[in-house]
Amino acid sequence: MNAIDIELLSITDLKKVITLNEYLLPYINENDKEPSWDGTIIIFNEKGKQKKNLEGRVSVQVKGKASENLSEQTIKYAVEIVDLKNYLSDGGVIYFVIYINKLGESRIYYAPLEPLKIRTYLSGTKKSQNTKTIQLKSLPKDQSKILGIVSNFQMNSKKQASFSHIKPLTISDLRNIYPDENYELTISGKGLENVREIAEFNELNNIYIYAKVPGYAIPIPIDGEMEEIFLLEKDNLVFSVDNKIYYKEATREYRKDGIVLYLGSNISLIISDEKKTFNIDFKGTDKVRELTRSLEFLIKLIRNKGFYINEFWLDLEKANFDFTTFDMNTEEKRLQYFKDIVRLLDYLGIAEDLDLSELTNQERRDLDILKVALLKGKNVGSLKENIPSIAMLVIGKLKLALIFNQIKDTKGVYQIEDHFQNDLIVTAIDEEGIRRKASIYSLLSVDVLAYADNVRFDVFLPSYKELELSTSIIDDANIFMLKLIEAFDLLKKSNIERAGKLINTALDFAKWIIESDLETGFIDEITQKLNLYQIKKRLGTIEKNEQIELLSIAENSDLPNEIRFGAYVLVDNKLGAELQYNSMDKEQQDFVKKYPIYHFF
Repeated sequence: MNAIDIELLSITDLKKVITLNEYLLPYINENDKEPSWDGTIIIFNEKGKQKKNLEGRVSVQVKGKASENLSEQTIKYAVEIVDLKNYLSDGGVIYFVIYINKLGESRIYYAPLEPLKIRTYLSGTKKSQNTKTIQLKSLPKDQSKILGIVSNFQMNSKKQASFSHIKPLTISDLRNIYPDENYELTISGKGLENVREIAEFNELNNIYIYAKVPGYAIPIPIDGEMEEIFLLEKDNLVFSVDNKIYYKEATREYRKDGIVLYLGSNISLIISDEKKTFNIDFKGTDKVRELTRSLEFLIKLIRNKGFYINEFWLDLEKANFDFTTFDMNTEEKRLQYFKDIVRLLDYLGIAEDLDLSELTNQERRDLDILKVALLKGKNVGSLKENIPSIAMLVIGKLKLALIFNQIKDTKGVYQIEDHFQNDLIVTAIDEEGIRRKASIYSLLSVDVLAYADNVRFDVFLPSYKELELSTSIIDDANIFMLKLIEAFDLLKKSNIERAGKLINTALDFAKWIIESDLETGFIDEITQKLNLYQIKKRLGTIEKNEQIELLSIAENSDLPNEIRFGAYVLVDNKLGAELQYNSMDKEQQDFVKKYPIYHFF
């Protein structure tokens, strides 16, 4: 691809992502000749993108770059100094760099460059220097986070615009200039609700402190790092009670009258220096894992009348907390309910937390059914008739692949099992008419492999290896491997971590099939290699000698059109692939379209 192709693809991909946001509208020009800028993003405060709801706009700069590596979370990019100075005068810019590979796949990176951030970059430059390297982060897929990035940039740029060419004050400056005055430090951000969330918020956004001081009608931006200003530290403190550790770290905030220790997302210990007392602030959360941990910690410390921080015992007699309002019986029942849900998540191999506030009443009932079926091993009734034997159950954001075995001579009574933890035997009739054992995972669809949260990738290949080797087993393994590749293609942009597990599992299958075929000769060698090489191409690990081998396959006129077509697409010879594809009849073309190698065409 030439530079124009890369620019067009980059801008097109960015415009698509921004347009999909219900509150943002891009105006980004292609082949734009305007110095330093490529366009703007309009922000609306209501859905519908109507003029009356316009909130503001931000300037953007877009750069495209050819790269086969789309896996990095952060990148660095050289920006011209003159452009940075132009951005500073204009109130800042969101700088986008889009990596594009040979297949036209992309990854978008961004850097919010508010005036204060630009000043930081420019402060370390020399007169003879023409460029400055900036750091960019991978743009998240979550549209609410994208809106937050754009909105927070717009808010901070607006606040800092009047101070673009004024050296910002530091905390030390404030203390020297206003030694006897009170001044208020504030921090704000859309999506930032309390100090606990600063670290997570800062992963996506730049965070700034503003001071309200005498002589200024508006808050002024303060120079300095967040940790320096807020005096926040991560402490490796161990919080335990009744011989169980509940927290292994805390965020410490220093205040004039003492310190605050933040444990997890919903417990704060406010410790007073003068009175030598402390208070416990417990805030509710709907995340079941965090709620279980914090509630059990609270119950245990009340029952034990204190808890340990490392080896130091904090006695509740020194706590300014009214425990008489704490209904121990009710809270212990709630705790057991939450613990059962956590046990269910652990049983299903789901490490993520579950937000109970997102569940419908039916989904809560489904959770109760699963606890009975999976944790207690009991049959459950009053379910719908004719549920498919393999079905996907949705609970909140979780998608669970489960096996439903309807009990014979019953209506709506089922045995429910986790698809990835069972000893069910599946049989199939092979080409010779012989009934043989098969892997239960051969029944899985591409959607289940891509989206089910309880998938366990480590069980797939062993389930095939333990079967007696036969033509049907190798054929089934080959089909399953192709499903893994298809699932990878569905997720490679939206879920890189899971896509990596899928394609690496497919690679293990391809290698095993080749090793097995050396002994059995069930699948032809060229087909095996095409499958292996299409996996390696997706991983970006295909080697020069392998490309040469593919080229010799492609140019072998004795081979079928579909084989030569596959080889041509794997060496990026589009013309050769088109010639082979056009030489096929309609039936052959439809056959080729069904397979993941067609993705490269």
